[in-house]
Amino acid sequence: MAFGGPIQKDKTYYYFSFETTRRHETGFSSIGQDNFGLSPYDASAFLGLPPTAYVIQATTEQVDFLNKTPPGTPGADQYVVLVGRSSGWL
Repeated sequence: MAFGGPIQKDKTYYYFSFETTRRHETGFSSIGQDNFGLSPYDASAFLGLPPTAYVIQATTEQVDFLNKTPPGTPGADQYVVLVGRSSGWL
């Protein structure tokens, strides 16, 4: 919105401008809702650790794969660490 005009002919003018941006936010976010679809999985056996020593967050597909893969399978330990690190767990 803007408007203006002369106060004194050919000498003094006025001009006014106004602009606004309005945002309607609740302050709540649904990002990460349901833990991004990740589930806890006890991967301790793949690393030769006692139960619950290495619990990672994994997708349903990753959990299914790990349930079908026996501990000691070549590369499985590296996969478990990769999944654990990518989900933010050490």
